[in-house]
Amino acid sequence: MDNFAKTRKELAAEYGIDTKTLQRWCEKGGILLEKRERIKPKMVAQIYEKFGRPITPDYGSK
Repeated sequence: MDNFAKTRKELAAEYGIDTKTLQRWCEKGGILLEKRERIKPKMVAQIYEKFGRPITPDYGSK
């Protein structure tokens, strides 16, 4: 688990989606995000558990 908070923008970028899409996903998934706060590590873990951990492309491998 990540041990630091993330912004909505950072988390949305990991999934390759807009922050509004992230908000809708969370609402539909029953995850309530606090307004204008960083997303705490525990909540980030819940999002990863609910929607899967984003796959980070490996640009260095051939």
